[in-house]
Amino acid sequence: MAASVGSPEARWWRRTGEEALVRLLGEVWDPIGVEGDVPGEYASYAPRLLGVLRDGEEAVVDRLLSFERGEMGLDGDRPRARRTAARLCAWWTATETDRSGAWRPPPSRAPRA
Repeated sequence: MAASVGSPEARWWRRTGEEALVRLLGEVWDPIGVEGDVPGEYASYAPRLLGVLRDGEEAVVDRLLSFERGEMGLDGDRPRARRTAARLCAWWTATETDRSGAWRPPPSRAPRA
């Protein structure tokens, strides 16, 4: 289920979440070996992984393998997909506070005169 447009999770996704996930996909997954040459190569996969992250590692493994086999025409590398899923799910868990809107940056303070 997608977050509603004005929800804290949707704001987090637009501000930092999507870019961070794309970067992680390139660093950790990179099944075609291009991330160093083509930054953002995996951007189209990030939004489609967002809902699956909520379902846990095995769901992420399955989705990554479906991308590799169905869209990229690769054989699918289950060990790589498992490593990637573990890292993505750890990242997802670590961002819980930011996604929930519970964390707020401290207000900036104007210097005292």
